[in-house]
Amino acid sequence: MSTYNGWANYATWRVRLEIFDDDEFFEDYTAQDCKEYCDGYLDGWMDTLSPGSGYNLIVGFAIAFTDDVNWREIAESLRSPRWSDEEKATTIAFVKERLKD
Repeated sequence: MSTYNGWANYATWRVRLEIFDDDEFFEDYTAQDCKEYCDGYLDGWMDTLSPGSGYNLIVGFAIAFTDDVNWREIAESLRSPRWSDEEKATTIAFVKERLKD
């Protein structure tokens, strides 16, 4: 598995960026806490989808994607943030620009 932006892989980087963006709120989370929070987050999000229009495909991709996440790395990063405010802003701008396409 290759690294991505200094993280274990793309899935770990992306989940950390998109779901665990408030270091102080999550700073006491363990790897298991992070996984459970993400699972709950995804469950809530999936409840908003209507079954039928690609629902099974989307759910399958979400589950497969989070299976690749290094939860321990995320938990450790929450105790000692890796990004300065400038690095975080640059990364968020990059992701937003990519999502426009």
